Amino acid sequence: MSGLRELGVDAELAVTFPHPFGFPADRVVRGRARLAYGASAPFTHDVLHFQSWSWLPRDLDVQLARALRRTVVINFHGDDCRLYTLTRALFPRQAQVGDGRGDAAVRRRLGRLGRIAHAAIVKDLELATYVYPFFERVFLVASPVQAHLLEQPAPLRDAARPVVLHAPSDPRYKGTRAIERAIESVQKVAQLEFRLISGVTHGRLQEELRAADIVVDQLDAVATGVFALEAMAAGKPVLAEYDPSILPPFQRDVPIVRVSPQTLADRLAELVSDVDRRRELGAAGRRYVERVHGPTRVARAALRVYDGARGAPAGLYEATAEGVAPLEPDLLRLEGFALPAR
Repeated sequence: MSGLRELGVDAELAVTFPHPFGFPADRVVRGRARLAYGASAPFTHDVLHFQSWSWLPRDLDVQLARALRRTVVINFHGDDCRLYTLTRALFPRQAQVGDGRGDAAVRRRLGRLGRIAHAAIVKDLELATYVYPFFERVFLVASPVQAHLLEQPAPLRDAARPVVLHAPSDPRYKGTRAIERAIESVQKVAQLEFRLISGVTHGRLQEELRAADIVVDQLDAVATGVFALEAMAAGKPVLAEYDPSILPPFQRDVPIVRVSPQTLADRLAELVSDVDRRRELGAAGRRYVERVHGPTRVARAALRVYDGARGAPAGLYEATAEGVAPLEPDLLRLEGFALPAR
């Protein structure tokens, strides 16, 4: 929201419950208030940018918005669109925990929303693979970093015993046990302090991040996570598992040290012993986040999506602050779908 408002857009963020990590919202509406808001929003807003779900049963608010000729886009973030039977076949590193029991419901919801919304927004090519068969237009847009996280990077210390931080939102999905094993291996040959933080407020997490020297974000993943972006915004070197072929073009030069469960200990030991390399990665990460994930730049990309969501030809697109560019559907792994690709 801060990026849109900085560009002069009259925008509000409404949610059905407070964010578990304490992220702010303009409105928190529940129960009857949610129904009332969902029924009125199509009359009072030109663009409805939904996050994963709509407000009303049977997506009546989305249907109403279309009837009123409003622009409607749906933003998906992960398990809200992930089809685990396909994930296991196409992206096995991402499927270490989830199963396909909810796939039928996800398919029905994607099909229903895809028929009435103008476009979908996702952050990477894995998620685009799931939504592209259902939506006429799919836009890849960078995840924004909150503006206050870019105010001043935390200084990197010349610590002989660096602090290594891992802060999983859910340890089951972030490869936490394998990360702990790698840490234990490195501690046998090098001095470091390991901090494992989970289930805390976003403010507390930022305090821990500022005190860290190295961040291990996640394993068992094919794309980069939000916490990795926040760590880079703070000027910290980051290690994480990801698949470069899954990243959209605007993210291909992300300066995250790519690791796997087999290589994490070695790459971490190298950073623990190399202060100059930590500084180099920290500075590169900060520059990258400012250039790609800054809130105003992401807001400009969102405005370009809103402009093209209704009139652009059907297809897959990359949207950045500079413009919208078509992408070849061949970038996606659509061979696993049991329905036609369009």
